[in-house]
Amino acid sequence: MTGHLTMDHRGALCLARPFPIPDPMTRIINLRQARKSRDRDAKRAEGDRNAARFGEPKHLRDAREAEETRIRSLWDAHRKDDGADD
Repeated sequence: MTGHLTMDHRGALCLARPFPIPDPMTRIINLRQARKSRDRDAKRAEGDRNAARFGEPKHLRDAREAEETRIRSLWDAHRKDDGADD
């Protein structure tokens, strides 16, 4: 038995608990906070998707494209041409 005996406002004895013991399966939530949290998580996920799609800065994108072009030209320069395409 948790709590102790005390008197209520009418003078009757009752079992006083410091705080009601919640059911472990229930959780009281504030619906406004839950909605805001859900919306915030959705916006964060959308932002992460957009950062993956469009997030590369121009100077890094230009450097990557220049490196790809350089590698492609090196491969093309070392390609054997057997002349069978004529």
